[in-house]
Order: sequence, then C-alpha cells, then structure tokens
Amino acid sequence: MTSRYPDTGCPDLGEPSCLSCTLPKCRYDYDEPLIVRAMVMAARSADVVRAQQDGLAIAEIAERFDVSKRTVQRILAGA
Repeated sequence: MTSRYPDTGCPDLGEPSCLSCTLPKCRYDYDEPLIVRAMVMAARSADVVRAQQDGLAIAEIAERFDVSKRTVQRILAGA
C-alpha cells in the first residue's frame, strides 16, 4: 500500500527519509518547539563533529549543513 503523502524526510536534520531520521521521536510529535529545536541542534552538532572527524574542511561542512562557517566553528569549539 502506498501513501499519498511523500516522505520528504527531516529538512532540519538533512535526513532524506523519515525512516532514516536520527531523532528518537518525530520532531512534529512534540508540543514544545524549544525541545524540538534543542534536539535538532544536538543531532546536527553530532553530525558536524563526525564530518570533521571524517576529514571535511569547515567550508565543506558549512555547505553540507547549510550553515555559516562561523556556526561550524562554534559547534566544533563546544564539542
């Protein structure tokens, strides 16, 4: 059976599919937007650190996650 709703994933996390999302619970199932934002940012931060460990340059990481180079530097400094 197919759904009439496309699985567009989680754009804030860069996930191409809901089934591959890294959040323990869908961000749209939470009542508190601040909790969701914190979870999304924590997941993104972990992905940024992994990307740096994989050898990507700060500019490449910033482009991949659609953030500024300064944001990447802040995430890495706080890790």
